[in-house]
Amino acid sequence: MTYFFILFAAVLIVVLSFVFYHPRKLEKEQGILKKIPDIQPSVAISSQSIHSITARAGMESSGFHGNEQKAPSFKKHNLLIVDDQYAIRMMLSELFIAQGMVVFEAANGDAALEICRNQVLDCILLDLKLPDMDGIEILREIRSLTVDVPVVLLTAYAAPEKMEDALTLGISHCFTKPFDIIELRVEIMRIINNHHSQADE
Repeated sequence: MTYFFILFAAVLIVVLSFVFYHPRKLEKEQGILKKIPDIQPSVAISSQSIHSITARAGMESSGFHGNEQKAPSFKKHNLLIVDDQYAIRMMLSELFIAQGMVVFEAANGDAALEICRNQVLDCILLDLKLPDMDGIEILREIRSLTVDVPVVLLTAYAAPEKMEDALTLGISHCFTKPFDIIELRVEIMRIINNHHSQADE
């Protein structure tokens, strides 16, 4: 009997504590939550953060990056493609633009010489057969303007005497059409790099 009474009293105490204590605890927690403002972490930015972002944006726009050293600027190579076939010019132009070059195009000798007079070129790809001028004649005019710029010939067929004239005037290489585009790209990059290495010595 005594055991039953003790058990009954314990259950009664638990029930009473749940009825009276638990609601008060909930009210207290809700009161604390009401004092906390709703914050959306993905949107909320403190004034300090805004100031930091604004200051950083200002420094970046002015070219200042704290302790970072400014990346050295590099000169893009200028390449002239002289060919009366539009498809070849477009293909070669896309190829060398992808290498970071500035590419000029000319469909005839007059246009090519005009570019040579107005631009500092690092290499010229020259087709020997053009509608208005012979490739050797263009090469001769180029050499009267500059003896330094590397010239690479593109030709479907080159007569031996023309090749002798080209070698005398100074060419760096000759590709026969149809040519391997990867081989041509590698060779042009090598020629330009060698040209600049010799110029820097």
